[in-house]
Amino acid sequence: MMDLIQHSILNWLPPLLAIILCFIILIQDFKDREITVLVAISLGLSLFLWRLNWKSYDDILMDWIYILFFLILQFGLLFSYIQIRYGDGKNLFKKWMGLGDLLFLLCVGIAFGTFEFTFFFICSLISCILFFIISNGKAKTIPYAGIASLLIVMKVGYEFITQQEWSFVSNELFDQLI
Repeated sequence: MMDLIQHSILNWLPPLLAIILCFIILIQDFKDREITVLVAISLGLSLFLWRLNWKSYDDILMDWIYILFFLILQFGLLFSYIQIRYGDGKNLFKKWMGLGDLLFLLCVGIAFGTFEFTFFFICSLISCILFFIISNGKAKTIPYAGIASLLIVMKVGYEFITQQEWSFVSNELFDQLI
């Protein structure tokens, strides 16, 4: 009986906590243009616990390492572009992108396979462009983590309702391509 109670708590507590934390990030990012480290790390931990329903610890770690390299590449290219175009690469996290956005991506990366994270990253950038268009260009800054957290809510909500991992293509196929 106790195992059943523990199992059921582990089935609904991480996704519920993740959804609540995503809404906190949404509010923080839109209101204050910052997210707290504790909330981001708590979100990453709850997403990790939730993902253990489908993947082993080793698989999650390996996916996260690929995602880490992806983010290093992306931010390296962004730094290079800003340095070449504006001569201002050293101010990447002061002027161009928030450090909280990078922290958010590092923490939520744990919730995705390699291909799914790439798709999430692209969808979140498209969502930010749509936000900018809808605001008629009046938004001086774009709350990336807040907007992307809504995508996490959709992912976790889908997984909780269907009790299956949200996936576009198997990671094994993607891993064979790289």
